[in-house]
Parts: sequence; structure tokens; C-alpha cells
Amino acid sequence: MSSAAVVARANVRYWSTVAPVVRERLERCEARARRIADPRRRALALGKLRCERFNPQLAATLATPVPRPRRRAVVEAIVALQVAYDYADALEERGQDASADPYARELLDEAATTAARMPAASAVRAAARAAGERCARAQALGHAAGAGDDAELRGWAARQAAGSALGWPEWLAGAQASVLSLHALIAASAEESTSPEQARTLDLLYLSIGAVTMLDSLIDRGEDRDGGRSGYLRWYRGPSEMGERLAATARDAQRRSAQVAGGEHHRMVLAGIVAYYATAPQSRDPEVREVFDRVKAQLKGELALALALLTAWRLGKRAARAAERIGGERRTRC
Repeated sequence: MSSAAVVARANVRYWSTVAPVVRERLERCEARARRIADPRRRALALGKLRCERFNPQLAATLATPVPRPRRRAVVEAIVALQVAYDYADALEERGQDASADPYARELLDEAATTAARMPAASAVRAAARAAGERCARAQALGHAAGAGDDAELRGWAARQAAGSALGWPEWLAGAQASVLSLHALIAASAEESTSPEQARTLDLLYLSIGAVTMLDSLIDRGEDRDGGRSGYLRWYRGPSEMGERLAATARDAQRRSAQVAGGEHHRMVLAGIVAYYATAPQSRDPEVREVFDRVKAQLKGELALALALLTAWRLGKRAARAAERIGGERRTRC
């Protein structure tokens, strides 16, 4: 199936059967967040839902290939997991323990309970556990390192990446974004034919796809500097090396996508992630443009439609913000 046909099919399914469930689920999350007793945590949870709404929306696209009878349940589990992940990450960035937070715990329990009812839940369990543990460890070490000594973080990532197709910085980025693997595994658990081996292959594929989210650190590097945080670029000799390594990581994801069912859908996800960052105004900065150019060159034609769609989406967002300003509406800055 052509990339245009894959995107068209995914869009029809997304807007007709996935987006309405995402909206409902986010509304329930917001209602629950308003009941958080701690005013600071309540404000943080509501702020995350307002400013990072795109994260669960994007994550839910992984549910579009799921058989329709199970699609709603999969979407609900993915959204609950993503919202919990974003909130817990924000807590830990502030040095607060998220493991016992009632709001995060309830969302995670809901996601786990729903996923456990899927027909291939037992087949994906080991891969999901490995992805979850990898994600938690990477996030914890990353927050501990902060802007200071990251020797432990680098040492751990180097040991884990040994023997893989990824360099340790790419492996680390993929590990920190392993919530994507969990989303993909939840979707795969809805397919009765999914085997443990297929689940492991899917996890490795999304480890590489997740590594590409390192591009986010280039988009946000101004904010990171202002906040005293260091980005991924510091682990490379310059943009040229970073671009080369990320292009190789994208190539690994393309190769692995051929080894799993619905590989064309996973390549669409990869293209969508790259296009999201590549259409941000900051991607045109001469300091980082070489990174984006190398990754875009690797994806070539697969990226063209995603770039067009994300460009149109950003233009629409910009027009909406302009209309709000003209109308005199106040908008809380994210």
C-alpha cells in the first residue's frame, strides 16, 4: 500500500473512531485532575493537559489499525498512559516522587487493567515490562543528572546499548521515550495473532522510533538553556554527527518496520514524528538545520505527505491564535 493510502486510511479511522474517544478521555482526565487535593499538583496536571494535548492525540494514532471492536478500549488505555507519563515526568523534573501520586496511579492502573483484557496480553507482557522498566530507569537517571554530572547516565546507557544498532545517546533517547513502545504494544495486544517474538521486535522498532524524538531537544534548546538544562547535542561533536547518527537510527527503524505486521503504519508514525519537529520554526535555525536535513533525506518520499499535513496543521494553529488575539481572548502561555 502506498504511503498516501496508509495516511488516508489512518486519517479516516482516526477522525471517525479515535479522535472522539481521545476527547472524551481527556475530558475525564481533566475532571479528575480538578479534584487533586494539592493545589500545586492540580495546577501542574491541568497545565500538562492544556499544553501537551498533542501528546495523547499523537499516541492514539497507534490505535488506528486495531480491529474496530477493540479500538475504543485501546485508545482509552493509550491516552490514560500518556497523560500519566507526562504528569509523572513533570513531577520528577521538579524533584517530586510520582510513584505514590493518586492521580498518576489511578491512570496507570486503568491503562494496565484495560490492556490486560486484550486477547494477546500475555504475548506482549514480557516486552511491555522490559520497555516500562527501561523507560523508568532512563527517566530517573536523566532527572538525577540534570545539568550536572551525567557520568552514571552515560555509563548505564553505554552498557545497555552495547550490541544494539544504536549508539548510546540514541539508545538513551529511545529508552526515555519508551512510552511509545508501550503504546505500540497495547495496540498489538488487541491482535490475537501477536506472538512474544513479534512483541519483542515491535519494542526494538519503537526504541529506534523513540530515539528520533531527540529532535525535540533541538526545538526546545533555547528553553533548556534558560532553565539550566542540557540537550542531547552536547553528546555529539556537532550537528553533522548528530544528524548522521539520527539518520542511521531512522534507517534502522525503517529496516525493522519490515519485520512486523503493519510495517507501513509504523513507518507513517516515524514520518509523522519527524515532520512534527521538522515543521517547527526552530528547525530552520542554521545551527541545527543540518540535523533535520540529514534525517529528512533518509526518509525521502515517505516524509513528503507528513510534512505537508503538519505544515497545514501548524498554519491552522497559528491562524487560530491570531483570531483569539483579534477577538480579545486571553490565552494562557504554555
